[in-house]
Amino acid sequence: MGMTTFDADAGSGPGKNIWPARGRTDAQLLEKAMRIQARMWWHISPEGLLVEMHRPRATPTQLSHDVLGMGDTAIWSGCYAASQACRWHVTRDPDALAQMRRLANGLRLLSDVTGVSGRLTRTVGRRIPGERLSRKAVASTAQSGLDFVPDVSRDQLAGVTLGWFLIWKYADADPDLKALAARQLTAIAVRLGQDKLWLRDWKGRKTEHGELTTKIPSSPIGTN
Repeated sequence: MGMTTFDADAGSGPGKNIWPARGRTDAQLLEKAMRIQARMWWHISPEGLLVEMHRPRATPTQLSHDVLGMGDTAIWSGCYAASQACRWHVTRDPDALAQMRRLANGLRLLSDVTGVSGRLTRTVGRRIPGERLSRKAVASTAQSGLDFVPDVSRDQLAGVTLGWFLIWKYADADPDLKALAARQLTAIAVRLGQDKLWLRDWKGRKTEHGELTTKIPSSPIGTN
C-alpha cells in the first residue's frame, strides 16, 4: 500500500462523531480491524520503524530506503508501538508482542545511530545506492551502514516516549524488553536535562523545533 486509503463510511471529518455504517456489527468491525492489522508487517522496515508512505509493493530493502524520506517516522513509530503494547495487554495476541519487539528495535536505533545516549533522530534506514532521497540524510558513524535524518522535533520526542512508556508498562511477558524501555526512557530524560530542555542533533547543535519551554510568546495558545 503506497498511499493512504479512506473508508467511504468513515464519517464527515475532524470534529464530528464517526459512527460505523448502519447495520454493521461488532463482528464485522473486528474482522476489518484484524484484516488491516494483518497487513501492517508490510509497512515496518527491517530496522523496525513504521514507514507511513512508501512505493507500492515495497521490498524490505526499499522500505529501509523509503523511510529516510519521511519526516515524522519517530512519532508514528512510537505511537504505533504504543498501540501494539496496548493490543498485547488486552488480547495477548503473540503477533502484538512480536511487533512490539520489532518496533522497540527501531525506537532504539533512533538514538543509537547518533552515538550519543538519549539523543534522537527523525528516522533511520539504509539508502539504496543510486536512488535519490527527498531529505538530507547523514551516514551514522556509530551504526555502520545506517543513515539518519537528524533534525528531531518535539513531536518526534512525544511519539518515542509514548511508545517506550507503554512498552515498559505492558511488556510483562518480556523482562528484557521492559528493561530496555526503562533504560531508553532514562537516557532520554537524562539527556534532556543535560541539554537544558532543548533537543539537539548528534553534534550537540540545537534543532529548529526542539525547544521544550512551557511558554511560546508568539503562539496564540501560549503553551508548548
